[in-house]
Amino acid sequence: MLSDFKIHVVAPVFTTGNMSDQLIVHAFCNDKMASSLVECVLFDSNSSDARMIGVEFHLPASAFDKLPENEKMLWHSHRFGVSSGLINVLDVNGTESTDQNLLSKIADAYGKAFCFFPNKTNEAVPLGAPTMLFTFTEESQVDPKIIKKLDAIMGSSLASRKANRTKLAESSKNSSNPFADSWRNGTAWSLAFVPSPVNVTNFNCSAAVMSGSGSNNTANSTGSQQSSASSSNSTSSSNSTSGSACPIVKTLPFVLCTDDSKCPMPQATMMAKGQGQTGNQKRTGNQEKIDEWLNQAMTNAAGWLNELADMIRD
Repeated sequence: MLSDFKIHVVAPVFTTGNMSDQLIVHAFCNDKMASSLVECVLFDSNSSDARMIGVEFHLPASAFDKLPENEKMLWHSHRFGVSSGLINVLDVNGTESTDQNLLSKIADAYGKAFCFFPNKTNEAVPLGAPTMLFTFTEESQVDPKIIKKLDAIMGSSLASRKANRTKLAESSKNSSNPFADSWRNGTAWSLAFVPSPVNVTNFNCSAAVMSGSGSNNTANSTGSQQSSASSSNSTSSSNSTSGSACPIVKTLPFVLCTDDSKCPMPQATMMAKGQGQTGNQKRTGNQEKIDEWLNQAMTNAAGWLNELADMIRD
């Protein structure tokens, strides 16, 4: 499987929202240029100690054009990069490939790339959310230092590579899809870890409900949960099996931000409902106590996340 990743693409890219944050990536892609999806593994160099920093997917124009418009905005084009000499291919000997057929396929494809390591850092592990990577649409956008480094890797100048690809530029399709490279319209797409609603249940309890074993059996299967909740409120759990069903905890989403002034942490809230209950059933006293305990637990979790956000900012 790994032996299929033999197409070595070298290109300068920038991280979403910051065109000055530029780097050169070495993408090793599988040999599926004729299929609908190409998968690539990204490294920060071609040396023996290179670090794997991300992944990328390529789609041919025919498949890309069928994507929803809002999805297309997360992808970047390759046409200018290939025709200008910015996007290149190295052969197995580490020298520039002049395979016009392969270059043409890359030029007509669109990429979606994610980087898990912050640029210009030496972090030992990937921290935080990954960033998206985008390609350039004009030569003037690229830092001259990056071009110089790229030329050293390729063993040729940008001008000479561009001159050798004039036929490729002429034969390329009219233009890139207008929804790709969405940053040109001033929109930068970034990623963040956002806690989402989660349903937590007990499959043993669910099986008891579905088999018609009755509420007492389902309550017994979660007795330890209810007992723990009751003891935290200094309340006896002797009635925890009376009319109680397995609780499903659903947490409402809240956002972990690094700038409280722009995106404050809302109060975490939650709701619980019993599996197998109808909507018009009244909640028992024990269920109300479980709700109270779980709500306090979620409030504590929100505090921990705020502390984590403070550590990230520091």
